[in-house]
Amino acid sequence: MGKTGKIGRHIIIAVLLALSLSLTTTVPAAATTDVIEVSQPVQVTSNAYYERGQSITYDGTSYWLFYGRSASVTGNYQSGNPDLHDYCIYYKKAGTLAGLAADLETAVTGTHNNQLYLGETDAAYFNGEVWVFASYDTGSSCDLYAWHTTDGGSWTETGPIVTNLPVGAAHFASTTYGGELWIAYQIGNQWKTKHYDGSTWSEESDLVSGYGTGKFYVEGSGLYFAVAQKTSISIYQYSLGVWSEMASKAVTTEYAYDAALFKKGSIYMFVYAPLPTDWSYQWIKGYVGTSLSTIFSSGTEVMTSAAEYGGNTWVEMWPIGFTDIEGNSYLFYTSERNPVNPASEITGNIWYLPVTWDLTNDHFTYVKNAIEAATSTTINVAPGVYPEGQCTINSDISIVGNLMDKPVIQPFANITGDSSSNAWFLVSAGITFSLSNVVLDGNDFLVYQAIRSHGYTTIDNVDLRTIQGSISGSPYRGIGISCFGGTVPGGGGSDSHGAGGAPSTLSVIGSTFEQMGRIGILVKGTESTAQIFSCFFAGKGNGDWLDYACEAGAGGTMSVKHCEMMNCTGVASVDGSTSAGILVTTYWGDGTKATIVNNEIHNNTYGIAVGYDEDDTSVVTAHCNNIVGNTSSGIDSTAQQVDAENNWWGHYTGPSGEGPGSGDGVSNYVNYDPWLCGPWQVTPPCGTPPPPQPPPPVEEHGAPVGIEVYSVNKSALLAPWIALAVVIIAGAIVAVKRRRA
Repeated sequence: MGKTGKIGRHIIIAVLLALSLSLTTTVPAAATTDVIEVSQPVQVTSNAYYERGQSITYDGTSYWLFYGRSASVTGNYQSGNPDLHDYCIYYKKAGTLAGLAADLETAVTGTHNNQLYLGETDAAYFNGEVWVFASYDTGSSCDLYAWHTTDGGSWTETGPIVTNLPVGAAHFASTTYGGELWIAYQIGNQWKTKHYDGSTWSEESDLVSGYGTGKFYVEGSGLYFAVAQKTSISIYQYSLGVWSEMASKAVTTEYAYDAALFKKGSIYMFVYAPLPTDWSYQWIKGYVGTSLSTIFSSGTEVMTSAAEYGGNTWVEMWPIGFTDIEGNSYLFYTSERNPVNPASEITGNIWYLPVTWDLTNDHFTYVKNAIEAATSTTINVAPGVYPEGQCTINSDISIVGNLMDKPVIQPFANITGDSSSNAWFLVSAGITFSLSNVVLDGNDFLVYQAIRSHGYTTIDNVDLRTIQGSISGSPYRGIGISCFGGTVPGGGGSDSHGAGGAPSTLSVIGSTFEQMGRIGILVKGTESTAQIFSCFFAGKGNGDWLDYACEAGAGGTMSVKHCEMMNCTGVASVDGSTSAGILVTTYWGDGTKATIVNNEIHNNTYGIAVGYDEDDTSVVTAHCNNIVGNTSSGIDSTAQQVDAENNWWGHYTGPSGEGPGSGDGVSNYVNYDPWLCGPWQVTPPCGTPPPPQPPPPVEEHGAPVGIEVYSVNKSALLAPWIALAVVIIAGAIVAVKRRRA
């Protein structure tokens, strides 16, 4: 049987779950949950020199992204000082926001496009031209300049528009409103605004006192200004020539900078980039609500991007929201994040987040961040590739990916070792955890243990691949999912459960396992129970390695139903150990049990291997399976009697070896009689034979097919004789079968 398509497999799972009540696992009830969202940003620029201060505008055809690039800084805030005045404006232009990343970068031309303050830009579309602004450092102060173009082919430099901006706080903003071009800027300890009608600039208006950073926001007939001033965040509204405060909030536990406003649907977000009081890094958060006037008083404070991973921190700043012509919202920002390894940072570049999540929920860009923030929470993970290190699940959570486009979780370093502290994902004792609709991919790194559960774990529609402790040969490591509960006297799991431990249950549903280093699913311990349902396991074929789709030992209890296991044929060169579809043993402790029903077990060395030596006491029941094409044996037992009635061995004469037929072999201690004379799906007592098919239509007396003018009903005449022949043949087969057993 080949791998079922994703949707088809889930339909099958739903039907079979409804029919298989034995799969229900009793676990502690989970608390009422809230939701955390996780999605990956898109890197738009990638130059080795520091890039920051982005802005974006739309000219009716193309989106223009502007940003500053340093002429000298190639490091980051951890290794140097990007707060220089040596930036130059670059831009990218594309028909869609998603297309900006692939577009070639171009420098804006102009005499004063150099020595720019902190790389800060802002842009607007006015009178058929794209405008971009920046502050030019004159030495003792800064002057505000603009560059404008119709198509980027040539640029006109205008300025200075404003002079004497503070050299240490030359911040500004721009927008279009009421048919005019507006700017806001810092003069001394005061924010001011003025506007341009295409020929003349207006007089200045006072906006707000104090230093800070801010951005305009326009909605319909309303003009607003969001500002962060270190110890406060505020929104101001323009009306009848006057700016007035609309909402404000004191910030006491951190410093607030880089404020902006945007809206998704009916939800406003005031977003900014706070710093801790030691100025060590910067992250992105905000307030959301349905009213700007009450967004701080009755809105929700939310995380957007933590700029932290496993204790490593970096700078993320200058967030700006933008909604495209299709109504899709994006959050652009400057970040020092490392796209492949969050344990270190790189230079600053421009990134964006598609704002596809519910803004009222906390949002992170790494799964680990969400896990560490979660308490009785559902974590929704959007499509993307996530570099993730070791994660410990210490609270009741569910991680849910996208069914149609599964997010891919990959390590960014080797994760080796057999102890609980070495697991990629560790579920602590007593914790209820579920993982669904994701891919766990070892990629090019070594992983000994992908998921290790000491609690109550459900894995649904998860693809595990390339979980390997070596490419080939010793140490023959790599386990997709392990379940340890009770006492594990030796081997894997004994580090945490050698002296006993809490019960552990595992349910694995509709999941796939490919390129495992050794074991797909391992169940060990006197109080470990696993239900494995509708899963697919593909071994690595021939080679110096081992493959076991499922293994139970040390008193573990395992049920395997409606699964497929194939190509487990490797041989360990160090000692000649062989592979099997399923391995059940009491080598590490008595009490191991396995129920194996309705599976496809084919093209392995051993289909089912039971026991390690003559003292093994494993209890195995294997009914209604198709055990076909396994080269050494379909079922091999070293000591304990295996209940293997009603299986299809690939030939109607039954199993070979210790059996009487020509199918897959069986060893001693295997009760194979009675066996099935065909695949279990269509053979009683396991399955239902297909309904009889009506005879094909024929022509009679020259009449066309389908015209009922038969003079003789041949089908009716032959039916009793056909039925009698079927009964005689079936009786003969049963008699031969019983006689040979």
